[in-house]
Amino acid sequence: EGIVNGVLRGKSAEDAFAYIKRSALTEAKNGRSYMGDYLKYGYVPEAKKRADTVALTLNYCLSDWAGAQAAKVMGDMETAEILEERSKNWQKIFDDKKQFFRAKETNGRFKPVFDEFAWMGPYTEGGPWQYRFYVPHQPALLRAAYEVAGEAPSGRSQMCEKLLAMMKAPSTAHLRWKIHETVEMQKHAWGQYAHNNQPVHHVLYMMAHAGCPLEGQKWLTHALRSQYGPDGFAGDEDNGEMTSWYILSGIGLYALAPSSGNYQLGAPPLFGSVTVHRPRGFGGDLVIRRGDSLPASKDPLNAFVPARHVEWNGRKIDLTSGAQVISFRELLAGGELVWSA
Repeated sequence: EGIVNGVLRGKSAEDAFAYIKRSALTEAKNGRSYMGDYLKYGYVPEAKKRADTVALTLNYCLSDWAGAQAAKVMGDMETAEILEERSKNWQKIFDDKKQFFRAKETNGRFKPVFDEFAWMGPYTEGGPWQYRFYVPHQPALLRAAYEVAGEAPSGRSQMCEKLLAMMKAPSTAHLRWKIHETVEMQKHAWGQYAHNNQPVHHVLYMMAHAGCPLEGQKWLTHALRSQYGPDGFAGDEDNGEMTSWYILSGIGLYALAPSSGNYQLGAPPLFGSVTVHRPRGFGGDLVIRRGDSLPASKDPLNAFVPARHVEWNGRKIDLTSGAQVISFRELLAGGELVWSA
């Protein structure tokens, strides 16, 4: 992200990219776990006393994609091509019949026993539902993978249907022992959307890519209103990530895929007007505000007015047809972003 956005330059960028490349292409010390198997099979296979195989595979695909973008900036097109192709390896563990990501064995077959509510094992601090949409770098390809099942009766995309089903599914978690992540999901969150932990924090933004962007706005606003408050957060505050999600989502922006160079437009900002003051040399302030036609939604599940468009420095952007982004460099230069009904 730092390399792509121009924050890291010169020797700092060269040193960072050297580690990215070494970690992505070799079994480096202090690098990725089970990298030899990942390079051999294209996924991290199940093995005795080995956990997190699905989570690791999906994270490696995302990391490969981010590394490919950095490689392009650094002029290493050979590495970019290798990593870009590998970033699609999530397709190897997507079961298009069950439409979940599943653990695979070295023989290329899915692990025979599957329970959509079973936590841990191949999934880190979650289960199949929490990792079901974990392809933030290639949402269009993921949507296409869901379409193998045909059009949904509602007329929505299959991916949209599955995302909405996640919101309303029972908050069931099958595991041998209690962990705080399951308790927090059942106590504070809803359905299988466990906002208390990081693996799902991209999910509500995927709705725009699935063809139901206004639904995404509603659920994003619900998360902002219900998962944070005077008593604290709904769950883990790992390295400031939970707060970062709130601050960015609260002003209507989110970096869905690291190293994309873009920020996705999410839900209307929580406040009537927010000003991000820019350091000298980076242009003017960034002002984000709700237009007069767009009221604040304090109970979004029962009374929500979505934003149907924004104006960015005088340019109108439609929010009803799918995901929309503004580049980091544009935002850095400053301007005015106005949300309207």
